[in-house]
Amino acid sequence: MNQVKDTRLQYELELFDSKPDSALTDIKVLSLLLNRSRASLYRDIEAGKIPPPKKVGRSSRWPVGVVRKLLNDGLDA
Repeated sequence: MNQVKDTRLQYELELFDSKPDSALTDIKVLSLLLNRSRASLYRDIEAGKIPPPKKVGRSSRWPVGVVRKLLNDGLDA
């Protein structure tokens, strides 16, 4: 995995496995976990490979359960 310089991101990644499926995560964590750029993630959303995010104010968030499914099944599933 890419070396994480941002301590908040590192903390989020360390806690990821212990979070409930209903917890929300942001695009930075999604990008690191899926090893995809922000632009690639939005192309994947347009292509239907990734579900659209939930909007929390102006922020985009994905449920941890959805991210786990993507990690287990891959983007082509």
